[in-house]
Amino acid sequence: MKNRFFPIIALLFMIGSCNNAPSGNNTVQAKIPDNLGGYWVSDTWWQSLQSTKSPMKAAEKTGDVAAAIFHQEDSTKWLVDLSYGWHEGQQLTVRSKDGGLQVYDPMNATVHQYSLTPQPDGSIQLDATAMVRLGDAFTGFNVIASTLVGGEYDLGGKSVVFNPKGTVVGLDDYYRYELLLDYVAEDVHADQIMLSKEGRTPEFYAFKIEGNHLQLFEIDDMGSKDEFKYEIGKLKYDLTKK
Repeated sequence: MKNRFFPIIALLFMIGSCNNAPSGNNTVQAKIPDNLGGYWVSDTWWQSLQSTKSPMKAAEKTGDVAAAIFHQEDSTKWLVDLSYGWHEGQQLTVRSKDGGLQVYDPMNATVHQYSLTPQPDGSIQLDATAMVRLGDAFTGFNVIASTLVGGEYDLGGKSVVFNPKGTVVGLDDYYRYELLLDYVAEDVHADQIMLSKEGRTPEFYAFKIEGNHLQLFEIDDMGSKDEFKYEIGKLKYDLTKK
């Protein structure tokens, strides 16, 4: 299968420290929440993912900001890597303004500026988008996959475990798993999981969650060298959750 998928977590961190301009001086300083650092996702998307068990269906509920990774560059400067629809990313800066918090681009005043509003329950809002924190900046992405498919399964009498840290044990020689979250320009039209072996190109499978069964299907590449055209193939693994 052609390598089409680059995890959004990698995209966001590749944005890196390209944005190093000072955030400016403001007379009124708003307090940064103690729990701001970490991996946040749209609450609407998160609830949809858990109810549908389908990243592809949940993607329809993503809205503007899908995810936000807040992290400190130094003791005084906060940055945020935003994901738009799980498809694009941009790094912005957090600043105090008019007694509140704002997310903005210090290099480009035409970029949309988001109000950042801490909520009493510990969540935050970016403009009107409610965000929930899944974990720290480096592990929050794994929470998504492990919430959906994590746990111990039976595969023909053999134990297979999808661990919370993104590792898988007992499924042939695979050692890592991730879920595809970006379905904006996607050609398979099915929920997909990426499985990795040491030193090998990651492999993709279509998956379905039916009751306590996690079913992984092969994806057949039917396109030419420069054409993306796929069909769902035969069932490869039928795992029963213990």
